[in-house]
Amino acid sequence: MRKLFPGYFKTSKEVIKEDWNNFIFVFDTNVLLNIYRYSESTQVEYLRLLDKIKDRSWLPNRVVEEYLENRLPTIEKQEKAYDDMLNSISSLKTKLDNSRQHPFASQETMASVDTAFDKLTAEFTKNKSSYTKKIHDDDIQEKYLNMYDERVGESFDLEELKAIFTEGEERYKNLVPPGYKDTKKQGTEGRVVDFKRKFGDLIIWKEVLNYSSSNDKGIIFVTDDRKEDWWNIFNGKTIGPRFELIKEFEEVTNNRIHIYTSDRFLELARTNLGQTVSSSILDEIRESHIQETINNVQFNLKDIDHQDIPHQDILYNKFDTLTENELDTLIENNFEELSDKGGNDINQNITYTSYPNYSINEQLYLLCNELMKEKKINKEIYWKKQEAIDNNNELENKYKSEGIKNLARLTSKNRIKQLHIQDATNKAKINALQEEIIALKNTKKHLDEIRDINN
Repeated sequence: MRKLFPGYFKTSKEVIKEDWNNFIFVFDTNVLLNIYRYSESTQVEYLRLLDKIKDRSWLPNRVVEEYLENRLPTIEKQEKAYDDMLNSISSLKTKLDNSRQHPFASQETMASVDTAFDKLTAEFTKNKSSYTKKIHDDDIQEKYLNMYDERVGESFDLEELKAIFTEGEERYKNLVPPGYKDTKKQGTEGRVVDFKRKFGDLIIWKEVLNYSSSNDKGIIFVTDDRKEDWWNIFNGKTIGPRFELIKEFEEVTNNRIHIYTSDRFLELARTNLGQTVSSSILDEIRESHIQETINNVQFNLKDIDHQDIPHQDILYNKFDTLTENELDTLIENNFEELSDKGGNDINQNITYTSYPNYSINEQLYLLCNELMKEKKINKEIYWKKQEAIDNNNELENKYKSEGIKNLARLTSKNRIKQLHIQDATNKAKINALQEEIIALKNTKKHLDEIRDINN
């Protein structure tokens, strides 16, 4: 059974430990770039570990190409992050200075706050300058060069790339991993460079398959890509790498592969390689990835915002303003009737999700993901409503018998009614999620301000 369905069953600790001491380590582009985003102490420790295993490491050609394309934009983002933080400190300091005439805090406390602000400003300015220096004198890039100079794969030629692009179109259409979540990375001119961005994950995957087959080596692949085209995600929890990837790898190479995120890789390095990895570094990397995911989700929401749906006043727009209780009552009163008319997919209750046992950043991550899903659903409901309304408008010409027309009108009316209740339910959840996200952001902002002062 295990051979027929690889990836569905756990590998024993003994086998994993043996694999860790014999397999080749391969790192995705995002791992190399994310090191720039960590604190100096985490950078040093992560790079030290990479150097320890460099003799059993290898990089796909596409990984290096993507790293070189994105190194400067990554450095620029870090510079901007420090600028934003310095501006926030300056703004908060000004706000407190303007409140000195009121008895909010003693002069002694305010003096301590000023000292803390000055210390933070000096440290952030120094850290920012270190990133500015990296533009022309990048110590991280130099370390990568020393570790991987002779450990990079050959690039595919143009004909091989075209074959991958063709295969990729079919794979992405059928949601075959990896990479199908990157379809928006294509350009408008159809150039090779645009297709390489769109199919970057697939190119890397093909390089890894080829390397394993040619060298008869198992692979430990480390990626910080957390999307569903790499991972099995069930009820918001990541279960493990996609089963299809494990199966394809074993069928093509006759070897095994383990796929990890950075934090899990570092955690297992302690167990299987006897390396020292501090818990604080693991916490920092996990927190960094949660925040990065939140930023990406919020950015992607722009693509599915209500603004890109044409506004039309149709039928039951009054549902848009109903409260949660009013919606519950409306659905409860009509659920039996609508179900008899084929409305079994209508949710009987509105569920407002919260995560009291998670940190604020984790809650934001989960809520932003929920919000993105609900906005996608909203867009789908809109087009279903338009289709139902169009069909309703065509009834007069579609049937000759008045009796059949009346039956069709009733069926159509109930279908539109179902969709409007679904739409109202969905919008109510979107509003609730948005309010919860705003509240959490405000809480996080105040906690950050308090923490900065106390530090």
